[in-house]
Amino acid sequence: MPVPKERAEISLRKRADTLAESVGFKVLGVEFKRSKDQTLKFSKLTLDCGKHVFEKTWSHFRKKQTCQKCYNSSIKTDKTRILAKISELNYELLVSLEQCYRNSRSLLPVKCKICLSEGTTSWNSLRENHACHKKGHNGARTREYRFEESKAAVLPFGLELLKLYDEGKEGQRLRKMGTFRCISHPSHIFSTRFQYIKNQRKGCIVCSLTSLNKPERELLEWITEELKLSCETRVRNQVRLKKPVELDIFIPDLGVAIEFNGAYYHSQEHRRAALLHSLRRYPNINVEEKLQEWTKRAQDKSLAGEKKGIRIAQIYEYNWQESKETEKDKIKTFLEGTLSEKFKNLLCSSEVICSLDWNYGPLLSSHGFVSGEILPPSPVFVKKGKVLGKHTYPICEEGDHKYTIYDCGHKIWRKPR
Repeated sequence: MPVPKERAEISLRKRADTLAESVGFKVLGVEFKRSKDQTLKFSKLTLDCGKHVFEKTWSHFRKKQTCQKCYNSSIKTDKTRILAKISELNYELLVSLEQCYRNSRSLLPVKCKICLSEGTTSWNSLRENHACHKKGHNGARTREYRFEESKAAVLPFGLELLKLYDEGKEGQRLRKMGTFRCISHPSHIFSTRFQYIKNQRKGCIVCSLTSLNKPERELLEWITEELKLSCETRVRNQVRLKKPVELDIFIPDLGVAIEFNGAYYHSQEHRRAALLHSLRRYPNINVEEKLQEWTKRAQDKSLAGEKKGIRIAQIYEYNWQESKETEKDKIKTFLEGTLSEKFKNLLCSSEVICSLDWNYGPLLSSHGFVSGEILPPSPVFVKKGKVLGKHTYPICEEGDHKYTIYDCGHKIWRKPR
């Protein structure tokens, strides 16, 4: 049962008097105030510390929050020390110290004697030797902008610091930027904010962008170790649509690329969710049109690769997880440059429908076939009972699927009469 109002107020006053006596204060008055949960934690106490009269809520006072004025005076630094530090860092104070200094976080208006730029600083920054770095003339004097210290700070992340500089618009806060080189891959050189590397504790950004997931690494190891082929990963300068597109695994000796399509990331459900999320920022997006563009993207990539003389094979994650040996046999046939048995039986016919997932177009053209119309992508439904990583696919029928992936479509090849 709740405590009656009078008893609660009497109890609070006794507890406040006891606590005030223990710290040498005196309670001058209490303004009782109940909160939503019917407690008196928001009650205001008028207290006397012997030098000042101030107010505190009971919630703050019982957490041993004392007189703020006494606390500020106890932590104030000797003013001669502050003025000496300002002079040491080539600053000039624009107003008197009594007007602007209250505590170590107070902003002090200063002017640099070298570049004559004006700004603010605090005692916390001054005692850390943070001098003016707008023009870079005092950069070597500050702790954060010392090149050698910054260079040593990024070594544990496998990076070598090449250059340190400031970047930003006039009148805005400058950002500390750095140019870095990956120690493991010296060709990886990039620029980013120094604090991003220091705080996020991440290594080479290029390596993180070119890294492969577990199934892709399995496929790459099989190609390099068993087939003895040299590969490049995450290649961006071979095929272009509106801009260069990425090829997951590229074998330059054979002019072949392998695309590994993840079951979730390449699904319509994931892409629709991403588009609906982006509507908050870009409300004029037509979701259905964008979905159709994404659906045709794999097809456009295969056709663009064919024009560049690069054959692109599409591998789907659920097929790889279900039967790796079947997919390996398909890749072997594809890399050897031979048609599968299915297509060999159709070579005597006048028309062949070739899947763009496994683009045998160049081989068909070498057998006298001429490319015809292109059929649009069709949906591929994930089968029942599959578990891929963290995603479960309980699909059994066409109308009741969880994730839908579209293939690259087909192309019709005909023999001229």
